Amino acid sequence: MRRSRTAVAVALALALLVGAVFGIGALRWRTHLVWLKAAGELPEVEWTELGSIVAGHAPHYLPELLSTHSAYQSIIVPDTSDAAIARGKAGFERQCGSCHGSEARGASAPPLVGRTLRHGDGDWALFTAISRGFAGTTMPALRLPAEERWNLVAYLRSLRLTTSDPSPTPRLAGFTDVGPDRLVAGRADSANWLSYAGAYDSWRYSRLSQIDRSSVARLRPLWIRQLPGSERLETLPLAADGVLFVTTPESGVRALDAESGAVLWTYDPAVRPVTVCCGKVNRGLALLGHTLYLATLDARLLAIDARSGKKLWDVSSANPKQGYSFTSAPLAVGDLILIGSAGGENPTRGFIDAYDANTGERRWRFYTIPERGKPGNETWSGDSWKTGGGAPWLTGSYDPALGLVYWGVGNPNPDFNGSGRLGDNLYTCSVVALDVKTGALRWHFQFTPHDEFDWDSAQTPVLVDQPGSPGVPLLLWANRNGFYYVLNRATGEFLRGRPFVQQTWALGLDSTGRPKPAPGAVPSPEGSLIYPSHDGATNWWPPSYSPRTESFYLVALERGDLYFRSAPTLDGAGFRYGSTARPGESTGGRMLIRALDGLTGDLRWEFEVANRPGRWLPNVGGVLSTAGDVVFGAAEDRFLALDATDGKLLWSFNTGGGIHSVAITYLVKGKQRVTVAAGEAILTFGLE
Repeated sequence: MRRSRTAVAVALALALLVGAVFGIGALRWRTHLVWLKAAGELPEVEWTELGSIVAGHAPHYLPELLSTHSAYQSIIVPDTSDAAIARGKAGFERQCGSCHGSEARGASAPPLVGRTLRHGDGDWALFTAISRGFAGTTMPALRLPAEERWNLVAYLRSLRLTTSDPSPTPRLAGFTDVGPDRLVAGRADSANWLSYAGAYDSWRYSRLSQIDRSSVARLRPLWIRQLPGSERLETLPLAADGVLFVTTPESGVRALDAESGAVLWTYDPAVRPVTVCCGKVNRGLALLGHTLYLATLDARLLAIDARSGKKLWDVSSANPKQGYSFTSAPLAVGDLILIGSAGGENPTRGFIDAYDANTGERRWRFYTIPERGKPGNETWSGDSWKTGGGAPWLTGSYDPALGLVYWGVGNPNPDFNGSGRLGDNLYTCSVVALDVKTGALRWHFQFTPHDEFDWDSAQTPVLVDQPGSPGVPLLLWANRNGFYYVLNRATGEFLRGRPFVQQTWALGLDSTGRPKPAPGAVPSPEGSLIYPSHDGATNWWPPSYSPRTESFYLVALERGDLYFRSAPTLDGAGFRYGSTARPGESTGGRMLIRALDGLTGDLRWEFEVANRPGRWLPNVGGVLSTAGDVVFGAAEDRFLALDATDGKLLWSFNTGGGIHSVAITYLVKGKQRVTVAAGEAILTFGLE
């Protein structure tokens, strides 16, 4: 403790001295850095390293460092001139070449080029490896002046840049670029699965029919690929030209041969430790051209060469120390990559970002909680909007004809207790329609004003056209609050709505779709029994729509909760809750796959996948429908195939691990395959 205080005093004195030399502005950011370090916000930077930073002229990375609090994301080599690289090359040959070989290609020590480095391949990761070495290995700490160490980084960086786009993995040499037009036509491309929902309309429907109601009983596993990790898999693979791209819970990526399951390449970014509300989760990738786009738990967006697994660029979107993260798959539209923030249980302010697909430059940002002076801010009392939550934490949908993207927005913060955030709390628990080119809001529809039940509206927007000529463009939405909605997706007009599970919080919907609250249906100190539960009538589990049956398939939960209200408090992980909710002993707990009439919401059939009265949520994934009139779903660790017309069980397989994802289907050498993540494995099925 004494050494720490001494270091703080020395750094502050240094900051004051530098401030006297360079001016008050320089003093301000230098003092800020010192206080961040003293508060434990810069754990990757040692005090001596911080001293060298605050003593010099302000490097251009400092504004980002002050924002992200992450040296690994923000600090870059200060000099990349030819002279610095030449000095670094001379130093490398003298200090490092005997172990790492000529041009760092490896000798007695591993190569430093042509591969992902275990401890990170960013500039700060290289600098700290050189400066500190690695205990228990032959890599020593090099006691060199900081400038010489940075010259070594400049040299290694130049080598890694020249080898960053090596020859593709042989299996991927013939990989066909996935251009914007190919994504727009995704519905017609049954051989592949090129985006998180299969196509921009988010039907999760395939036109493949080799596996149909009569043949699905012959389905058998063809291969299983284990992806060991610390958390469950929620990834939804992409399938392109016989290759599967999957993510791990820790934000890693694997390219797999779709025929055999063999690993073609791996990529594991150095992810900063973060605290998330619901476990480590990554649900998938976006694909555009020959580039994959990965959103990480520590709120970064990365571009990765799909042919080789090499990182192309890496941008930080928000500070994970403030509670932000990414858990969903990005959405590629035109030359943009869209991603929504997670972290609604934290005192954050949600956003949807669009980035240039080639450079990573942010093109626009839409905040889901409007700031003061913007329409909708009046729906927040006081300054509650500043930390209002509203995380758009799932992937949206896109209408190319209208040029609109549709995104669901999560719950307000704090949960369950809205006494400190009076008003409707826009745009939480809403769908927002944004101009894809500018991010401007075209319309919104709020499903649950002033939510006190944790009923995120982060579900998947499903886009269909009403029969007729011309058909009305519709948006179908099974909401977590228990109501099924049909909206005009061009205008946001409410057309119809009805419950699809038992609900007791509303007397119904008025002519505009606004709920009519039931008397007393709010959280209370003694606990109020209300349906549906805080897990919702449905949740993030993606639904499916079949144009053959005109049915909307979804996972539904029939359960109520006892909702308790108390003063908002921060828990040990920094999450702010205004209460708790727990299932009552007689509140039900039935999980079902249901088929609804897509236009009316009327129930057509249901299949029970779990029955746990008074218990928490079982393992469950989403649903996939096909032209073979098969609906694939899950029940705990059973992978299911149901008849799309009547819900009868046609086939099941025990995967040995809980299913928390959604199946995809595609072709391999002309034969239909079905792939799903279960437990810590990827399983692929076929008829032969």
